[in-house]
Amino acid sequence: MIMEFLRALVRIPVNFQNKINSIFALHNLRYSVELVSSPYTRIFYNKITVVVNELFTALTYLSPKIYFTNIWTVIFLPFWFIGILQLIKRGNYMIFIKLLIVVFIIYLVGEKEIYYLWPIGLFYIYFIYIGFKSWWVKN
Repeated sequence: MIMEFLRALVRIPVNFQNKINSIFALHNLRYSVELVSSPYTRIFYNKITVVVNELFTALTYLSPKIYFTNIWTVIFLPFWFIGILQLIKRGNYMIFIKLLIVVFIIYLVGEKEIYYLWPIGLFYIYFIYIGFKSWWVKN
């Protein structure tokens, strides 16, 4: 497991470069023959579909099913949801912006193993804490 982690650390710069280059790759374009040679095409033409596709791939990192997989953690799922609702109700949006920044960085790293996703898990534990605290105060 340690060797796998070290190999993943070595691959981080390559994965980062591949994520950036994939937006400007020719194989991601729908093109006609006369548009391929234009530098304008490489930058602008049909990039919105590639960017949206990559955005949805990045948002899969926010999926809570990685953390709520067995019966003991499913018990905390309602508190997670209540915590998110409480933060929205209070207007505390900075925590969500920080979460999206962390997700973006992890996405650029290109690894989806649990030892890279632990910062997202910390955010989820905070959401559970807020949900449990708001439920405990009401009862």
